[in-house]
Amino acid sequence: MNGLFISDLHLFSQRSIGQWHWEQHRGLIESATAIVLGGDIFDIRWSQQGNLDATIAAASDWLNTAVSLNSNATWVYLLGNHDCHPRIQDMLQSLCARHNNFHWSENVWRIGSNVFLHGDILDGQRHFGGLDVYRSKFHEDRAKGRLGNMMYSAVIQTRIHGLIPRLRHRPMRTCQRLVEYLEGQSEGFLNGVRDIYFGHTHVPLSAYEFDRFRFHNVGSGIRHLQFAPWIMTDETSESSVEPAPKGDCYSAGERAWMEYGQHLRARFFAPALRLLTKLHITPDHLTILSFLFGLAFATLWHLEYYWYGIASLWIHVALDGFDGPLARYQNSASPRGSFTDSFCDQVVVSTVTIMLMVGWPGLSVAAGAIFLVVYTGVLAISMVRNSLQIPYSWLLRPRLILFIAIPVQLLGVPHAVAVVVWCSNALLGIKLATGFYKLRKRLDGPEQLSD
Repeated sequence: MNGLFISDLHLFSQRSIGQWHWEQHRGLIESATAIVLGGDIFDIRWSQQGNLDATIAAASDWLNTAVSLNSNATWVYLLGNHDCHPRIQDMLQSLCARHNNFHWSENVWRIGSNVFLHGDILDGQRHFGGLDVYRSKFHEDRAKGRLGNMMYSAVIQTRIHGLIPRLRHRPMRTCQRLVEYLEGQSEGFLNGVRDIYFGHTHVPLSAYEFDRFRFHNVGSGIRHLQFAPWIMTDETSESSVEPAPKGDCYSAGERAWMEYGQHLRARFFAPALRLLTKLHITPDHLTILSFLFGLAFATLWHLEYYWYGIASLWIHVALDGFDGPLARYQNSASPRGSFTDSFCDQVVVSTVTIMLMVGWPGLSVAAGAIFLVVYTGVLAISMVRNSLQIPYSWLLRPRLILFIAIPVQLLGVPHAVAVVVWCSNALLGIKLATGFYKLRKRLDGPEQLSD
């Protein structure tokens, strides 16, 4: 089996970028032999479709289109709290009658050594009356109004929606409660199970080991949250799992911001992306051009054409912001491209730092040398951790702050560059130490680590 687990897209909500995530992973969807949609694919409570009838019709159309992408795969839909409305259940039953390869379940599904559930039992257990009563609170026939949406959007802008779930759903306790729930399904239900996939918490888990199981959570399609579907293979009685590979140095928090930023740029600069594609310009072309403008800073700075050097540096930044959206627009995004882009960025940062050290009194050699060591070290460890699926939870990347500090000091603010570099040295030094410790500990045995 070559399967795919996706949950918590929250389609139809104005705060969702789930459809964008879906399109980005279309190749995986078309090649999978089993696709499990793990709940909260649609968000009935916060739907912007106008009314319940329109929401149900849109959900039905979406699922019919999805199944048509891969009519040879087995499709499974699990209910979540945001898409458990009785009308959704009726619609799912009608899809089962229409498509022989489509199935749905209210709670749990098992394929070989893999078990799937949405995970709202975590909140249902806390609710008086249990999961059924908890879910009944989401059976509203009218979606939330404008005021409710404005308040929710304000919360999203504060990023609190990413912090609260991490405090409420600690990995070990979450996994323990899921095991207790699954053991109650039937006698021996978990016999032979190795991997457990769930959603709901919006907190990504990467092969978290608890008891004899590995737990996986894809995150969420809500803005500013991390999302990565899980690819699963089942060979004989053992299963192995792997998320979409990452070849960059982004932390979990950065990735959510990066993906959201790419989504916005792809939306607002769609005409430019279409034009670049018609001109046969590829993301690699932009990466190389951006790299050359970044290196040009060294020559211009050495010749004391300071402001021309700064202009060249910001052209580098602008071009660097376009290669990712162009790669996704042309469906050519790859770990190789991400790695190349990260490598070129690091070379430019190192070049800029060296020029500030040797050709300008604004930065001491000691500060610059420490910056080069800790910055390069943190990015190297970040890449290794990403390859092991244990990314940093957050990571300071002071590249743009440094690029801003240079013209600020030229305009008369003393020591602006030095202050940025020394503050960065302190924070990056901490991340280098903790990253090394976590990575060394991870190499002693499989366990979920984040910092």
